[in-house]
Amino acid sequence: MTQTSIAPALSAIEHAEGEPRWGRHQKIRMQIIEYLARNGASRLSDVSSELTASKETVRSHLKALENAAIVRSDIPAESRARMTPFYSLAKPAASRQTGILR
Repeated sequence: MTQTSIAPALSAIEHAEGEPRWGRHQKIRMQIIEYLARNGASRLSDVSSELTASKETVRSHLKALENAAIVRSDIPAESRARMTPFYSLAKPAASRQTGILR
């Protein structure tokens, strides 16, 4: 997976958030997408450990990716209080937006 193959989807997220095209958040979001592409469904703690980023940081980026329909969770956001969700790439949306999962 290359930076250029996922750039359009990430740029759309950053544009919606009012950040520049290659904003400061793109690197971590690309790392999250690449991690999920390699490892499949994963817990927040697994992703944050691999990326050596705090859980709070990864959680906020997963939320942005989930809102953009690039990442999905097996548990709805309103039901996550005492459950550990697994995050994975939302294949139809990710392949349509990025062309990386065909």
